[in-house]
Amino acid sequence: LVSHRAKQQQHQQRQQSKTNHNNNLQRQLRRCVPLVVMGLLRLATHKGMEYQEHASEYGVHWNFFFTLALLPWVVGLIPSAAPSWITPFFLLSLYQWFLSAHNVQEWIEQAPRTCGKSTRTTTTTTTS
Repeated sequence: LVSHRAKQQQHQQRQQSKTNHNNNLQRQLRRCVPLVVMGLLRLATHKGMEYQEHASEYGVHWNFFFTLALLPWVVGLIPSAAPSWITPFFLLSLYQWFLSAHNVQEWIEQAPRTCGKSTRTTTTTTTS
């Protein structure tokens, strides 16, 4: 009887945890909607006015409002049971492995640079 009651309480706690997690995700979604709308408005106005864009900043179609809108979702995916230093260390190690194993780092550093829609590439030369 005591064992059954303990198992029943654990089951109820798991169900409540799942419900709280779903409610938390819905709450985060509602909070992100204004940021997504502002990001879309910024994108539309910049494209509509042909405003100067720096592709090196966020790329051509991305802006900081989209980044802010995604942050709560990404943070929600990180397990909170792990110590605070493990997740960033793991992500940094995974990113560095990806850069090194697939020659992405070399491409990032050495790829020809283009400016906007033009096909002209910019190169740097050093003089002695």
